[in-house]
Amino acid sequence: MEIRQGLAEGNPQAFAPDLAASLNNLAVRQSEVGDRAGALASITRAVEIYQGLAEGNPQAFAPNLAGSLNNLANRQSEVGDRAAALDAFEQAAHALTAGPAAEILLARASWRAGQNDADGAFTDIAAAAGLAAAEPDPRWAGRARQAVQAAAGRLIAAGGPDDPRTAGLPAWVLLPLPDETIAALNAWLAAGDWAAREAVLRTPGPLLVAGSRVAPDGVAAVDAAIFLHPELTPLRDLRDILVDIADHGAEPVLAALRAGHTHAELVRRWLATPTWTESRQLLRDHPGLATDPRTAELLQAGADDPGIAQHLGILSLAGLMSLDDVYDAVVDPTMAADAAMAGLERGDVQRVVGLLHAAPALAGVPFVAPYLFAALAVLMGGDQDDADISDEPDPDDPALDPAELIAMAADQGTDTQREAGAARLRRLARRLPDHAAALDGLARILTAPVSPDPVPEPATDAG
Repeated sequence: MEIRQGLAEGNPQAFAPDLAASLNNLAVRQSEVGDRAGALASITRAVEIYQGLAEGNPQAFAPNLAGSLNNLANRQSEVGDRAAALDAFEQAAHALTAGPAAEILLARASWRAGQNDADGAFTDIAAAAGLAAAEPDPRWAGRARQAVQAAAGRLIAAGGPDDPRTAGLPAWVLLPLPDETIAALNAWLAAGDWAAREAVLRTPGPLLVAGSRVAPDGVAAVDAAIFLHPELTPLRDLRDILVDIADHGAEPVLAALRAGHTHAELVRRWLATPTWTESRQLLRDHPGLATDPRTAELLQAGADDPGIAQHLGILSLAGLMSLDDVYDAVVDPTMAADAAMAGLERGDVQRVVGLLHAAPALAGVPFVAPYLFAALAVLMGGDQDDADISDEPDPDDPALDPAELIAMAADQGTDTQREAGAARLRRLARRLPDHAAALDGLARILTAPVSPDPVPEPATDAG
């Protein structure tokens, strides 16, 4: 014990759990040899340690805290202080959030049941049910609600199903899901693709009757499962499907879902093509894939992924350029730069932004990258969110300054690039009078004379 005490003092994060476990075991041994005062001191210290650990990490330590509180209650009861035993659980629960607190009250309910205090046990289960129902974190909510239902089941089994004290419990505590429903829901969760899920739905049982109509209690059963297992998001999808079937019939709903999943699988195949040549060929073989709005909608959910963002760029260009031109730009930054400059001269912001996403290497091309970003900063009114897609010139700057960007381009460009770029900006200014002043200003900066570096004075000997 002294060793673990020293280790815990030096590194409490690593060794406090071991110290608390040792103190808990020590209290049991002390009680067995009649040292009630020593046992009470040891377990009190263990509870204090577990309380702090559970407040910081309830997922890991709430069960340990509950066990040590049970031990503490036994020791306090031995010395005739039952009120203190009950209060220790209450104080520990009060310091925790709803879900972990519910588990502590369930531990007290179990202890009370062991003390032949069924009234108190039912009271604690009812309080724990209220906490579990209010817990917002799906992981804790499901864990606590299932624990409440299990604890109530054990207590009812001991007292009989007609025990009048069950009237104080919420209805959900007393309504466990039938085995047939659990089997159907588990089959739904285990289904690896849409074909398997549709087979679950079409199997006559607690979800659909004859594979065509929603069972009378089908939606209610899924609602109950969601309440007990809110972390299982596929159950919410199932509920939505059952509601749609109830409103529109099984065949049209299932046909639409089947088509949607077929489309999603095709999108996944496109994303997984190992080469750009194969990627282009898949779009040729399925000409509606690139223009189907469902494709972009599916990809938007993962737009933070650079690979998916690149494919979104390809989609945005599919209606603006030929497929060959799009993929030529994807694989060749020079062709991407030419296409972006041509698009910019027409004021086609969508094409330029699409090229920056579809060909991310474009954002690293000297002169071209800062030039494009400077022009986009003007044309998009300073909103660079859609254009900030690479490390060039500086995606972490939320307000890229067009003048600084065009000066960067001037530093990186040749005389020919600067003159041609300025001419392009002036032509664009004539096409877009609302931006003319800003674009003409960029053109002036681009062609401003570069001050020669000062010639250093020759060094002279001191003295």
